[in-house]
Amino acid sequence: MIRNRAFLADVPAHNPRPKRMADPRYLAWVRQLPCVLCLRQPGMGHQNEAHHLLRGVVRGMGMKAGDDEVIPLCDGDHRALHMDGNETEFLAKRGIDCAVSLAAMIRTAYLMGDIGRARAAVINARAR
Repeated sequence: MIRNRAFLADVPAHNPRPKRMADPRYLAWVRQLPCVLCLRQPGMGHQNEAHHLLRGVVRGMGMKAGDDEVIPLCDGDHRALHMDGNETEFLAKRGIDCAVSLAAMIRTAYLMGDIGRARAAVINARAR
C-alpha cells in the first residue's frame, strides 16, 4: 500500500526524451576535418563523414546520438567501424581511447570558430 500519495502527485507520468541536437552546419564543418583513424584529409573527390558515436553522452533506447557527439572518419574507416559492431573496441585498437572527449573538444573548437584547434585535437588523439 502506498502511504505518501502527495509524493506521487509530484512525479510526472512519463519522462520526456531528451532533445537530440541537430545541426547540419556543424556536421558539414566536421566533415572538413581529417579522419581520426588514418588522418586522411577530405578533398580530391573524397569527403570524410561525421560518425555519430554509438556510446554517446545523452542517449536513450533507440535514440541516435546528437550531432554534437560526432567524430570525423573517412568512408572506409566509417564502414569498417560499423561492420565491426563494437565501437569502443574498434577505436581503442586504433589508438582512440575516449571518443566522447574528442567529440567534445571538436565541438568546443567549432563554437570558438577555430578549425585549426579541431584539427589539432584530431591529430593529437592519434598521437597518444
